[in-house]
This record gives sequence, structure tokens and C-alpha cells, in this order.
Amino acid sequence: MPNPRPPHQNLRTPVCDLLGCEHPILLAGMGGVARSELAAAVAEAGGYGILGMVRESPKLISQEIDAVRARTTKPFAVNLIPAATAPVLLARLVGPRR
Repeated sequence: MPNPRPPHQNLRTPVCDLLGCEHPILLAGMGGVARSELAAAVAEAGGYGILGMVRESPKLISQEIDAVRARTTKPFAVNLIPAATAPVLLARLVGPRR
């Protein structure tokens, strides 16, 4: 029996529901290249954009998050790698906000 759904809808998987995206395509949080423009473009295209922010300053991370939010209302993530980040910086990135 033929599939009644259009071909592009065959891409929808449970991960789409979990992340709030249309297609199970996730941008790798590649440091240096996965910045706001690319993360927002992937999100706008229906995938899940991920900012590559390993070892970046809290100020730059905040600027990049604001830039993604200015380009899309779709969900996205920020990639931080605890093992690759100095403990003091990691505490500043994920610690409690005042």
C-alpha cells in the first residue's frame, strides 16, 4: 500500500517532536563556523540549529544567542563541551544567574 504522506513528511521522527523542529537534521555545533547565521538558517529551514560556542567568552555567547533570536523564532541549542572548557569559564557559562 502506498504511503499517503508527502515525501518530505516521511522525514519526521520522534526527535523532531522532542526538539521542536520539522526535520531530523541537526547542525553540529562546530566551533568557529557554526555561528548565528548558520544556526538560524538551519532552524528556519526546519532543522535544529546548534551554535558552536566551546571555549568562547560569555559575552560572545550572549551576542550569538541574541543574533540567532533576531533571525528566527525557531528552537536552537548552544554547544558547550565541559571537558574542553576551563572550569572557571564553565562555571561562568552554566552557573546560576544573578
